Amino acid sequence: MSTERGPRGNGQGLLIGAAAVLVLVVAAGMWAPVALTDAPGYTGQGLFDTAFAVARGQIRWTLGCTIAAAAELLLLVLLAVGVGWVWKRRGHRGSRVDAKARHMAGRQELEHLSPRGVQASAARLRPSLADAKTIAPDDAGVLIGHQLAGGMPLRQSWEDMAVDIWGPRTGKALAAWTPVLTPHGWTPIKELARGCRVIGSDGRPTTVTGVYPQGVRPAYRMHFSDGASVLCDPDHLWTVRPKRRVDKKNPEAWRTWTTHQLLANGLHRASGGARYYLPVVAPVAFEGVLPEGRLPDPPVLVNVARRGPQIRPVPTPTSRPVAPYLLGVLLGDGGLSAGQVRLSTAEALDLLPLLQPLLPVDVTAKPVKGSRYHWALTAPRGVRNQLMAGLRELGVMSCRSTTKFVPPAYLLADVATRTAVLQGLLDTDGSIDRAGVVDYSTSSPQLADDVRFLVQSLGGLVTTRRRETTHAPSYRLHLRLPLAVQPFRLPRKQQRWSDVAPQRRSHQPVRTITAIEPEGEAEMVCISVAASDGLFVVDDFVVTHNTTARAIPAIVASPGPVLVTSVKGDIVDATRGPREARGPVAVFDPQGLWSEPQRMWVNLLRPILTITDARRLAEHFAAAERAPGVQRDAFFDPKGEDLTASLLLAAAAGGLPITDAYKWATNPRDDTPVRLLRQHGHELAAYAVEGVINLPDKTRGGIYGGAELALSCLTEPAVAAWVTPPTAPSIVEFDPAAFVTGAGALYLLSQGGPGSPAPLVAALTDAVLRAGEARARTSRGRRLDPPLLSVLDEAANICRMRQLPALYSFYGSMGLPIITILQSYAQGVDVWGREGMRKLWSAANVRTYGGGVADPDFLEELSKLIGEHDVTVRSTTHNGMSLSADSVSRSTRRERILDVAALHALRRGRMIVYSSGARPVLARTAPWQHGPYAAAIRASIERFDPDHKVEWTLTPGPGDPGNGITDSPPR
Repeated sequence: MSTERGPRGNGQGLLIGAAAVLVLVVAAGMWAPVALTDAPGYTGQGLFDTAFAVARGQIRWTLGCTIAAAAELLLLVLLAVGVGWVWKRRGHRGSRVDAKARHMAGRQELEHLSPRGVQASAARLRPSLADAKTIAPDDAGVLIGHQLAGGMPLRQSWEDMAVDIWGPRTGKALAAWTPVLTPHGWTPIKELARGCRVIGSDGRPTTVTGVYPQGVRPAYRMHFSDGASVLCDPDHLWTVRPKRRVDKKNPEAWRTWTTHQLLANGLHRASGGARYYLPVVAPVAFEGVLPEGRLPDPPVLVNVARRGPQIRPVPTPTSRPVAPYLLGVLLGDGGLSAGQVRLSTAEALDLLPLLQPLLPVDVTAKPVKGSRYHWALTAPRGVRNQLMAGLRELGVMSCRSTTKFVPPAYLLADVATRTAVLQGLLDTDGSIDRAGVVDYSTSSPQLADDVRFLVQSLGGLVTTRRRETTHAPSYRLHLRLPLAVQPFRLPRKQQRWSDVAPQRRSHQPVRTITAIEPEGEAEMVCISVAASDGLFVVDDFVVTHNTTARAIPAIVASPGPVLVTSVKGDIVDATRGPREARGPVAVFDPQGLWSEPQRMWVNLLRPILTITDARRLAEHFAAAERAPGVQRDAFFDPKGEDLTASLLLAAAAGGLPITDAYKWATNPRDDTPVRLLRQHGHELAAYAVEGVINLPDKTRGGIYGGAELALSCLTEPAVAAWVTPPTAPSIVEFDPAAFVTGAGALYLLSQGGPGSPAPLVAALTDAVLRAGEARARTSRGRRLDPPLLSVLDEAANICRMRQLPALYSFYGSMGLPIITILQSYAQGVDVWGREGMRKLWSAANVRTYGGGVADPDFLEELSKLIGEHDVTVRSTTHNGMSLSADSVSRSTRRERILDVAALHALRRGRMIVYSSGARPVLARTAPWQHGPYAAAIRASIERFDPDHKVEWTLTPGPGDPGNGITDSPPR
């Protein structure tokens, strides 16, 4: 019989080694006490001689020896505990993947990425440094990370073009069926698409910037103190606050940790209490139930108004025919039979005065004969009871106590309406005790869910208890509400709330993590959102996280001008302070993502002199408005793009604002562009526009419609204000040509999606790069010095430059390095096509992969590039009952260094670096928290972040007019 073993053999050697260590420890344990106490009979013998002498009785074992042995044993236990603690704090860095680093590129192969290599390149590439005795690291190139096997810093030089693919494995995977809160209700996360809106932690809508299926992943069920739970993966990020204040300088600091980290750190304190708080969502700004047939956000979503198992489409009424407080009272104490509406209450003297102003005209409350507690809400004979008609419209008439519910039109209403409904429910079936504890009771499971929804949507928490009774189950809800929410209108209850609520230890409800349990595997989906804190709301109003990549160190360290694109303002918060120390800073923010007043505008038509220039600008408008994966029409798309270019050229030639091009696109009979083009010598372009105007109506309409769609972002006044001449003298024009000669920073912000200012971001990026290209051609060595660094974060969403793959082939040699950051390879294919993305990826001198991508074909290609290594295999043949020894043979075989599964699950803090002329290398990321600018970045966040509550924490391992912009005052 033979068994195949891996490189570690069959365990016999390990057993022999363990026995030898045990013998050594026992001998040492006997020798040390004897030597320390100078026991009788001890004459300085060696380790083993002493042990044998003690065993034979030649050396007397005294009480002192016993005490010394006990102390020795205690010391060994403490040492083992210490080693275990250090091992746990290291996060088990010695993983299976880390062990493969020795099979990848070594120092000699990475000489061009080493500090000495990039310094030599800098002396050659930057004429201003040619005579310098020493070159600072930041002047030499951009830090990528550190080689894992050896720790050597890896830098890319100023002629290296980079593509970073860092999948959303860095912190957002949730079960595919997890409901996510949108302005119109709950939507399963797998139904979301880029451009849709979800609710952020501040209760306001934020845009989804990407949706990334993760395939089947290990699943963990996160349980919370209010009974809520969420299914996520071990790398999902959670923003938490430790209950024990360990940070004396910032005791309220929030931390961002993964599910795995929370488990490793422990969920409970020594006293048994919960260790971590989660943020609770602010009151949500819903936008109501959508009318039937209306689409919520492009592309189509499945709109829902119930959560969990009650999720269903909403073809429901959008009006609210009954006053919210009155509806809440009737759902609590109302009898809603088919023929009449009754109110049963023992507090009629206090309640009826509150209801009377809310009743429809001609509807009055009359006491029922023979009862002191029942009141009929009726209208005069022959007059329609508008209250009953409104209840029927809402679908609550004829509901029994076990089937009552809150109509979706009220659940998804504004804060005041939801508060009024909750007040009506609590004034009838709610209670408040002397300690200020608010409870609500009902026998309707749906109404219990709806009350839970109302409370959570107002920033509160609910714990539900179900109790079986004779007739039907009873549901008792324990409510915790923010101090700002007044849950009652009845004077008695309102007075008690006002007396006891301010005395609570905490004015805001808190949610704690109670347990994290493995739950097999599940299909996972990640989303990224544009919220500045990266948080969004999922089932049971649990606030969860989004994340950011490696752009910050490169932005802060660049010695020359920097151009940055992003879908969030937090990158400005983190880097603006350090960049202001180098030069002036400008922020292009048409959507108000950074919330600073407008201080600049840009004339995109100024560099347009020829039809070729206009076509390049038109490309950006056309590319940004095309949904991912949609194929170009062979006739209408090129024609529409040509027409857009001609209209832009006409506006530029006539000195008109860019918005005039949109006006002409909406009116095919307007021949103004033709006349302007002819007046300024663009005869052929004029013929092209004239030819389109003379086409048949249907064809002309399709072409003009394409041009109108491409320019549609200009219809938003807030967006147009950034690209048209301003009226305020404080708003200055941005000059790309002047910008590239300084050391300033330009931030271009947009959320992406149809109708967003993403085309303007791409156009301004292109204008700056063209200005840098022109400047480089007239500079020494035909390169820009210092270089212009472009960090295109979320490039596939907001900077869809069609020519970007072509620029990668020569921009590096001109001092125009670009770092393009994508969430997946497929994302680039959607924008530039399969061949274009392959060209971009191949032309990059430095390519990094940070894990999290679930594309087997792409990962297989990466695995092949990493290569194979030899594995020694030992085969042992056992001879059964024979007395002869087992036979052992060794052989070698080739195995992938990192297979597809290992690449997909690449741990946080690790990345694979692919560089030209060298084998790939496994590297450790270089987060800014460990870099030389950490203090400056923290200071910048504290200065500019308007709501600085999330402190960035590390996971294991990982105005000068001459420059074209003016300084803005400190905030």
